Amino acid sequence: MSGPQPIMLTPIGYVRSPIDDREVMPNDGVPAKIELLPEFADGLGDIESNSHLIILGWFHQAHRHRLTVTGKSRRPGREQRGVFGLRSSTRPNPLALNIARLVHRDGTVLSLERLDMIDGTPVVDIKRYSPGWDDVFAARTSRQLRPLPAPDAELVEILLNEVEHFHGAINAGARRAVRLVADTCSQWQINPTDPALTVTIPMRQGAAVDGSVADSVQALTRATFGSGRLHVCGGTAVVLQWRELTVAATPNAPEPPLVMRWRERTVAATPTATEPPTDYAALAAIPLTELWTLEEASE
Repeated sequence: MSGPQPIMLTPIGYVRSPIDDREVMPNDGVPAKIELLPEFADGLGDIESNSHLIILGWFHQAHRHRLTVTGKSRRPGREQRGVFGLRSSTRPNPLALNIARLVHRDGTVLSLERLDMIDGTPVVDIKRYSPGWDDVFAARTSRQLRPLPAPDAELVEILLNEVEHFHGAINAGARRAVRLVADTCSQWQINPTDPALTVTIPMRQGAAVDGSVADSVQALTRATFGSGRLHVCGGTAVVLQWRELTVAATPNAPEPPLVMRWRERTVAATPTATEPPTDYAALAAIPLTELWTLEEASE
């Protein structure tokens, strides 16, 4: 019996990015463009009707002969894991996959809000992102099995990305929610998706907690009404409860300007959002009590 037959892939275009070194590429990528080859131009018909696209590329600088890695986390002491259970670029067939917001089309050039593929990466396919098919809110990974560590820049970045994919934007409410959930779960040594963690959100008119906080807390905890983990009340505080532990948090105003600084990048990049990118390290370092007034209790 013969072995696997090779598969031939033909690039349909190439990534144009300000970053050409994968070691300095931020986890959430940078603004970038895709230049489609002219012979594939007809495939872009009506692509502007989609807000987000799935970009499939080829990690041409990836290691292809390793099957275990420690993952992309910068934290020391991570165990070796199989590449097929990770998103590492190291793999036998180094396909790259990104979901990116389409900002603008100019002929055969697509401008994307963020892409984590370096300059010159071959693009092998583009598909539309379909929320009805591709959005799996109840999905779990090994990350949801581990207690949260103390908040740092890496964790804040990961959690803010989760919030943005659910809420659609990163704003003051999202940043507040990330710190509240991260600090509380880290202190309690649990994961935000722990089945015993319940969330109560004030939803009355004039409440100090706005909709972005409510969306963000739900995104991070995966709490739903159907699971019995999500509740609403007529009070003024977000309440997190896990077994005998409870914390009630009311947002302070205004948000400290420290978390609104421009994030330092190795290259200049113009943001497409209405707010500047969040300084992850600054947000992780600011005392939680500058963002929230806390009342803790235990039964």
